[in-house]
Amino acid sequence: ENSIIGNDLVRIYEDWRWMCLLPFIITALIGGVIILGFTLKLSSLVGIGVMAAIVGMNFTLARTIKSVEVKDYKRGDERLAIMKELLEGIKAIKMTAWEYPFQEILSKVRKEETDLIRHFRTLQVSSINLGRSSPALAACFTIITLVAINESDVTAANLFVAMSAFLALRLPLIGIPTQTVLLANTVV
Repeated sequence: ENSIIGNDLVRIYEDWRWMCLLPFIITALIGGVIILGFTLKLSSLVGIGVMAAIVGMNFTLARTIKSVEVKDYKRGDERLAIMKELLEGIKAIKMTAWEYPFQEILSKVRKEETDLIRHFRTLQVSSINLGRSSPALAACFTIITLVAINESDVTAANLFVAMSAFLALRLPLIGIPTQTVLLANTVV
């Protein structure tokens, strides 16, 4: 049990060392939204709405990721119980030639566990990539809205400031989903 506790502590430490970016992420998000609001006025709300929708989707993904991780822990516990049983009765298993049935049982449980790990990692990467694509999607929708509402506001200066603000929001929009997943994974 010491190694299990040790593994949890190491995982929590690795996750939480990225949490030092949280104040920067929040400050950059607030500053970027303010700059967008002053520069693009009403059309910036579309981009902010797109970003908020993507963050909401990431919160949903974080809850799903957490449920998959809990299932993975249960499968791992099942596998460890089988391994413990196997090691305790190794002499009897060898003498009665039950290696292959135990190997099949262990292989089945391990495959289920690795399938859950793959699903967990796929959801985790999807959440992060959704955050990465958020500024580009928000910028596209904002510029389309800006052109549709008032073409006279479309100047090179406004577009440059808007693109710079959306690019500055990239780290917060990658960090928020990542931090959400890390926080959800910390609570076991």
